[in-house]
Amino acid sequence: MTFVSKQVNLGLARSPSSRNPAASDQQSDHLSDSRRTVETCAIKETSVVTKADIDWTKLGFAYQKTDYNIRYTWRDGSWNEGVLTMDEVVPLHMAAACLHYGQECFEGLKAFETREGDVVVFRIEENARRLARSCRRILMEAVPEETFVGAVSCVINANRRFVPPYGTGASMYIRPLVLGTGPRVGVKPAGEYMFIVFANPVGPYFKAGFMPVDLVVEMDVDRAAPLGVGDVKVGGNYAAGMRASMGAKDKGFAEVLFLDVREKRFIDESGPANFVAITNGQPSSCVYGRVDAECSSVSAPASAEALSTTRCIASNA
Repeated sequence: MTFVSKQVNLGLARSPSSRNPAASDQQSDHLSDSRRTVETCAIKETSVVTKADIDWTKLGFAYQKTDYNIRYTWRDGSWNEGVLTMDEVVPLHMAAACLHYGQECFEGLKAFETREGDVVVFRIEENARRLARSCRRILMEAVPEETFVGAVSCVINANRRFVPPYGTGASMYIRPLVLGTGPRVGVKPAGEYMFIVFANPVGPYFKAGFMPVDLVVEMDVDRAAPLGVGDVKVGGNYAAGMRASMGAKDKGFAEVLFLDVREKRFIDESGPANFVAITNGQPSSCVYGRVDAECSSVSAPASAEALSTTRCIASNA
């Protein structure tokens, strides 16, 4: 099945056809303060943005410092207006609920530059809804969809020079996250929350790039349990699967395929990415890693060992 959704053009500044030192100075002046309110993050449509000095074709999937991130705080029943900051460190109370009881969730999406120099993102509203669903599942205050979309737009605008040029194979990865920052010793939801969005340029998630990768079926580790939080994007899911992922990489595989918890007969998901099964030469009707998929698993061969080394194409997370 092909999932089709609109791309949202955020109305961002266009890239120049050549480098312009004067434009670079204007960009630096525009983002010179260490902290700014959300209203100041927009770059005018007519602004010319000079790209950062990066070899875009050699980017891996790793953190790279950019100019700004944005942060909102929920306190006393409402989210504040948010602030742009250059700080990379988050101050946390030692008893913050995210540290002790796992009140943390996140999202991941990408922005791409088009041939015309515009910037687009794919199905941003679905990421906003999944983040809200993740928040509600672990009893955190949900981020309103309009706040989510505005924050992503703001962060891309503030870091526009880090959006990789069209045709380089790279993109801007955007990471929204919500933390339970209120102090708790007893097991209960935090009374305060922080919503953060940062972004940085990335290349392909897998080292092989946009090529098939080798996966191994995991028999001894379960990533998520039925009726738990496996269908939402909380950090604990990834911590639970990390042991299997690192073990697979030590053996030369790119990642793992997790099987269903009950019977170990069905492919449940691939830890870091969507997974499309090809059966009898035809794509299956399932795309794994998506809550809105029409089915949740595909029958494995009678012998799970037959799937012990599977070569497949997995899309980036």
